[in-house]
Amino acid sequence: MARRKQDSSYRPRGFFFYLGVTFVAVTITGLVAALFLISLPQSLDDVDGLDSVETSGRDVAAVLRESQQRQIPVTLTEKDINRWLARTLEVEQGGMLGGSLEFKQLAVRLTEGQAEVVMVRELAGHTLTFSSFFSVEQKRRGDGLRTEMNIHAGPQRRLPAVLMGGRFGRLVVPQGFLRTVMPAYENLADALAEELESGFSNMVLIRIEDKQISLDPRMPRRSSDAQPGEVD
Repeated sequence: MARRKQDSSYRPRGFFFYLGVTFVAVTITGLVAALFLISLPQSLDDVDGLDSVETSGRDVAAVLRESQQRQIPVTLTEKDINRWLARTLEVEQGGMLGGSLEFKQLAVRLTEGQAEVVMVRELAGHTLTFSSFFSVEQKRRGDGLRTEMNIHAGPQRRLPAVLMGGRFGRLVVPQGFLRTVMPAYENLADALAEELESGFSNMVLIRIEDKQISLDPRMPRRSSDAQPGEVD
């Protein structure tokens, strides 16, 4: 009986072949899932001050100026900040897809030790959100304190070397990904230059808490010193 002629082009597929196929499949699946999460805008239902725009309310810029002039502490709530921003802010388009993305809203979410600045934009009728995490670090320099704003929320739990910078849609992204949207945040910083100078650069003590931020332009006092009232 004649022996069947074997196909000389056939090669057995080993472990590394299947490992490579698995890696490619997982990578593609991960990219698709990431793009899906990016396309979903994050929920802002938990952020105070976005429900309506009041004609009356605290003028954040004036409050910060008065705090500096009178050297007294001030506390701003999440609602104060967001309602003031909605009344006053105009943001120019900039950065990646700047000409196609229409600015809709800016929201600030305050949690313990962290502020998240969320930009709501629209592309071809679809709502997109991009956000950056900010934390405050104050370092003593000589007889004073220097305030620095860090654009991250601290180390990721399972990857200590990776700093989480913000969110694209509902996807939390590493700090390096923010380079694609930093021009928009630079435009925002230019628009709020006066408030940033009064509210952060010139403040001695800054504490971000849940739903509020406390600022104090005075150097720390002894416990026996009298504490003046805050700015209304």
